[in-house]
Amino acid sequence: ELCSIEPWFVSKLFPIVLDRLDDKPDVFQAALDLGNHLVSLLSVQTFPYIAEFLFSGLQENSKWRSKLGSLEILRNYIVRVDNLDRDLLSASLPELVKTLSNLVHDTKTEVAEMAIDTLKKAMRGITNRDLEPFVENLVNAIINRSETEETIQRLAGVVFVQTVEGSALSVLVPLMVAGFRQSKALVKRMCSRIVSNTTKLVEEPVEAAPFLGEL
Repeated sequence: ELCSIEPWFVSKLFPIVLDRLDDKPDVFQAALDLGNHLVSLLSVQTFPYIAEFLFSGLQENSKWRSKLGSLEILRNYIVRVDNLDRDLLSASLPELVKTLSNLVHDTKTEVAEMAIDTLKKAMRGITNRDLEPFVENLVNAIINRSETEETIQRLAGVVFVQTVEGSALSVLVPLMVAGFRQSKALVKRMCSRIVSNTTKLVEEPVEAAPFLGEL
């Protein structure tokens, strides 16, 4: 059974598959097909561990084929995790948003488009009902910073009532940081109000800890 060899398989063989993504087209396609097949079989609980391997192919200095293949495998795995364990996807969202946000403006069009599609699917991990109606706006603000002010204005009118967790902060904090960097005092005041309202609803300090330094 796969589950009995899964830890060894992931640590020893999966990196080889990912390494072959940066190869000639036929090898790239074979590695991509195998990678997608593997994440369709591995347990969803393996997702955070495998994501670390996939992130290694999504660095700024990674070759574009490695980025494209790693993104497609990650996207397909995200869809599966969303269907079977949305709470796990939610818990993984901070790292996903951080990594994918750096790729939505990649110079290679294919990579940028795949990153955007993957980010949209990852946003399914937002379980905060106050934010759910604004997911599309939040994604658009990440992709196009010219929409920062409009998105902040929309959020400034939200009455937050549900507990705020790391998944919500992972998409809110980058937007707030972008807003605080703007010259308009009105935008900064709106960001301050949003931060004040949401931090009051953080029940577990560990959820906010990764974001406090940047904020």
